[in-house]
Amino acid sequence: MKHQLLILLVVTSFTLSGQGFLSVDGQEIVNENGEPYLLKGMGLGGWMLQEGYMLQTAGFANAQHQIRERMVQLMGAQRTQEFYDAWLPELILILCILGDSTQSGCRCTITCSPCL
Repeated sequence: MKHQLLILLVVTSFTLSGQGFLSVDGQEIVNENGEPYLLKGMGLGGWMLQEGYMLQTAGFANAQHQIRERMVQLMGAQRTQEFYDAWLPELILILCILGDSTQSGCRCTITCSPCL
């Protein structure tokens, strides 16, 4: 059985082809045909972390855990959890829209994978 699987793997590796590779030509990224290729995407790292300087809460809550603790004090644990359950998906959706990704053919999802 192992030998059959190995033979199948070797045979299909020669017959299947990928979508091609990107490479660099001077200062441009190009596709397999030498045509310029523009990479599009967004990094969500800084947007997912709530920080006092970004939310202008540094006077009373600076770190994300302090912001969350303050929210619990103001609206209770259940409503705070409801906020966080909706916050990340909604924020990512807004960022996808603001990034005008729909015009580039991107179908943004909750994970908002990079749009090529």
